[in-house]
Amino acid sequence: MLCRLSLLALLSGCVDCAPGPPEVTAPEDAPRIALTFDDLPYQTRRNGAPLLSDPAVWATTSQDILDALSAAGAPATVFVNCGNLAEDDVLVGQWRAAGHAIGNHTAHHRSAAHTELDAWMTDVRQCDGLWPAGSVETRWFRFPFLWRGEGVERRDATLGALAEAGYTVSPVTIDTHDWMFEFVRRRSVSDGAASEELATLGDQYVDNVAEAVAEARAISREKLGREAVQIMLLHINRVTAEELPRILDGLATEGIAVVPLAEAMADPLYHQTDAWAGSGGRWWLARAAPTERPDGSPWYQDRQSALGELLDWP
Repeated sequence: MLCRLSLLALLSGCVDCAPGPPEVTAPEDAPRIALTFDDLPYQTRRNGAPLLSDPAVWATTSQDILDALSAAGAPATVFVNCGNLAEDDVLVGQWRAAGHAIGNHTAHHRSAAHTELDAWMTDVRQCDGLWPAGSVETRWFRFPFLWRGEGVERRDATLGALAEAGYTVSPVTIDTHDWMFEFVRRRSVSDGAASEELATLGDQYVDNVAEAVAEARAISREKLGREAVQIMLLHINRVTAEELPRILDGLATEGIAVVPLAEAMADPLYHQTDAWAGSGGRWWLARAAPTERPDGSPWYQDRQSALGELLDWP
């Protein structure tokens, strides 16, 4: 299932019969990207609690994202913090019914690098119920903070425990840093920012996504000698809900096809050995060997620091 999408302006129902997004033909040689959204029902704080606690805002935000994906015929995968869901949650079912894939993001967004493994896996297994009994869907998993555990022994033990539990880990090659823009947007709204200021922030976000996509594509060509199928990280939040139509339009303008995560994960890049076992998280194009350029320079720019300075955050 492909759809044509581009870049410059810059997820209960039936397990196997949920309708997918409208199918749109794309050239077989088009650059490809998979869209993934973390933190359903809503972007988390560092302590794992939702940034906003109003289920009505969760519902509106989720629906706005689903509407934008539907309008563009774009498949996606949503990663769920099941411990944050309302008891009468319908959001996961809405994403599944719309044809999107479901992933586990742990119950409470705990770091694999800072939680004892058995306790961390208990947090993971709390979300096993995201898939109905007998489901044949892939059980996708996304590490909170992209932290896999520090040191080779802990990293490999964590990956082994996830594999034993039946999960397939989804890496990331493009971080939009939309979580930062969401924090800044909330601060601006709280400070009474004018609509023009919020529009400028939206423009900065869309431009940032375009730059991040271009950077990842360039690294892929430099490191692999080809265009890898990219995997973009977004979050369930208002700034992404509002700007996603422009982001999708931008991808379409660049001739980039949005594809399901399963198709992206078939790229040989994601079958290379994880060569990084240090502190923190790294995007997959930096984790796969070699982890540095021949001159010792990093593969990615420090976009987070640059954005923090631009946006005066924190």
